Amino acid sequence: VNVVKKVVPASAPGDLNAALPAPGWEFSAAAASVTPASAVTDASGAFIFATATSSTQPVTVTETEQGGYQLITQGGKNASCQTPDGTSVPVTDAARPPGFTVEARASQVVTCVVYNQD
Repeated sequence: VNVVKKVVPASAPGDLNAALPAPGWEFSAAAASVTPASAVTDASGAFIFATATSSTQPVTVTETEQGGYQLITQGGKNASCQTPDGTSVPVTDAARPPGFTVEARASQVVTCVVYNQD
């Protein structure tokens, strides 16, 4: 499961197309066989949670909130996820801290994007 964090600048409220990669955001994952258990986004705003399983399994990803930022939901969800071919992967919101649960799929990359407003 790839996670990409993007922040919409204050000068473009709600405009997801204006969002920029956000390094330095910490996320944690909870699942049976996920590594690492937590990670910090790099300069591209991304990181990878790997699963060691031959089937699908739910992975719950939560973020450490940063002051001065507000989560932007996408279609009422805390993240949007898809496979490399653009197929949408359903998410379920996690309440506190903000996060989401997505199915990690064996031998398939799932990329999830989380937006915040500056």
